Amino acid sequence: DDYLSKPFEMMELLARIDDWADHHGPRGGDPVLWMNGTDHLMPQAALGRLVADLFELTRLESEEAAPQLECFAHAELAQDVVQRFALDAAQRGVRVQAVCADEADAGVQASADIGMVERVLVNLIDNALRHTPADGTIDVVCGVERDDAGHPRRATLAVTDSGKGIAPHDLPGIFDRY
Repeated sequence: DDYLSKPFEMMELLARIDDWADHHGPRGGDPVLWMNGTDHLMPQAALGRLVADLFELTRLESEEAAPQLECFAHAELAQDVVQRFALDAAQRGVRVQAVCADEADAGVQASADIGMVERVLVNLIDNALRHTPADGTIDVVCGVERDDAGHPRRATLAVTDSGKGIAPHDLPGIFDRY
């Protein structure tokens, strides 16, 4: 079956994987799950995140995921998300911070689905943290695009890091599906 084109069947498959992991995973001790029929190990937490991410992707690609627009301070959201990663980053020797390109940008309100924006930030910072070496930096830069009269037109967020980046030969396919 082509589960990727049938969101509800994909969700059922993922629920079965999640259920199987719950019933066949380790009971205490090292949280590692043997993948049936292979020599590969996958940490049970990583499998859980993978299943959750696939559930989210399936939900987003279905008609259920209509954005719920609301106004919020994008700099505050960035700071809140950065704080979630502060301890993990410190333990890895990585500096993570939210900064505004201009002080005037800090209070600008964005109109977007705050949950979806938060999810994107979490994914980008998590990825940056995995690929940034010790003594590296991760910055979430809050900015504002302004019109010719200087009025805010669009709130922007950018995640930058001092990791090695994506290999040039991989760049053309990074947004390809699977």
